[in-house]
Amino acid sequence: MLGPGAWWDAFRRWRDIRVPGGELTSAELTLRAYDVDPLFRWFHRRRLPPRLLLLSLPVQLAPLVICSGFGGNLTRSGFPAVAGADFRRLLRLGPGSPDFSVPLVRDYPSLINVVIAAFTLLLAFENCRRIADFPSGLHARGLMLVPPHSRTKVRVALLRANRYFSACGRHSWAVALVSLVIAGLLSGAYREGGVFLWLAPGTDDGARHEWSMRAYASWWASPEAGGPTGPVVYALVASGIAYVIIKHNLMGLCMMSFFFAIRKDVVYAFDTANPDGCHGWKAMQDLLSGVVVSLLISLVGFCSLFLSLSVRQVSWTAPFLLLFLLCVPLFLLLPVALLRSGTKRYREQEIARLRSCFAELRQRAVPGSLEQFEIARAERREIAVIREGRVQLFPVKEMVATVSVYVGSVVTTILGIFNR
Repeated sequence: MLGPGAWWDAFRRWRDIRVPGGELTSAELTLRAYDVDPLFRWFHRRRLPPRLLLLSLPVQLAPLVICSGFGGNLTRSGFPAVAGADFRRLLRLGPGSPDFSVPLVRDYPSLINVVIAAFTLLLAFENCRRIADFPSGLHARGLMLVPPHSRTKVRVALLRANRYFSACGRHSWAVALVSLVIAGLLSGAYREGGVFLWLAPGTDDGARHEWSMRAYASWWASPEAGGPTGPVVYALVASGIAYVIIKHNLMGLCMMSFFFAIRKDVVYAFDTANPDGCHGWKAMQDLLSGVVVSLLISLVGFCSLFLSLSVRQVSWTAPFLLLFLLCVPLFLLLPVALLRSGTKRYREQEIARLRSCFAELRQRAVPGSLEQFEIARAERREIAVIREGRVQLFPVKEMVATVSVYVGSVVTTILGIFNR
């Protein structure tokens, strides 16, 4: 007679005819991460070199240069001296420049984020490759153990995750629309509070705010300086940057949805021989390394953006701020927590299996004999290896350094916002 769990599995197979039964193979456990975006899917199907994605840098930069160039707002005479004063002002080593003109070459946040968006696009595509083969590789190497009663649950979770990837790709227009709204909110924040208040000279709040408003009037992307073309071009480029960042985070959420859904249905093992220095989990280290690199370069972009805002303007950019504060820790901490929980169950099961095996051996040995003593010593040694086994993906120093950079950047940015 079928139990409740078996009835539930049968119902889910009946509800979705694409969920097969039988033995689970490694080839089945492939995440269609490339479906998250039509561009990624197109690149993947044609096997194009990922480096071609860096062409997005001149594609996004060209409209900015053309628009500001035709409006006479590309650069100004004496700009190197102004840039030097801006740098010293940022480090609190000088009073700053009284020049309030903001041509494109002085729009540091926009230029920084255009470069970061291009590299983030490349990193996202590389992470797609790692995500697609990650669960199948774990299963093939015996690091992700799926009990027979959990096969249907894992298949359903995989199917749902792949549907999420496909839904993100099909609804790219909605992501583009959200990105355009974010770009509009950012433009509204600049209009309300001016731009680059952190560069304003002096200490008087009123004078600095007036300087910031005059800087906005001369900003290459403001209607006052460049006419209607400047705001349109800025909105398009800013929405492109937001689109890349949002899609990258959606890709991570789709992947995490799969591993979170199967967290109680699989057991994560580890190789006690540790041939790759990560107990067999080198693929996860490579994946998280890509996430860490994305984190560090995105910190530069986010900090450069929020340094331009005051506390009154944060409400305009709340979506980006939440992305900055919430999603990044999620992608770093949740995988480590799931792995730790899964390997803990593996240790418990493996220790129980070893004790059962050694108990049978002791029963066959003569009580008090040397053989029984050797069996007991071997049991303690084997159990100690399993009990002390830990998947150390990164050295402690690297983890501390990464967390310190992230927390320090967040704290510095928030203090900078509230001090304006």
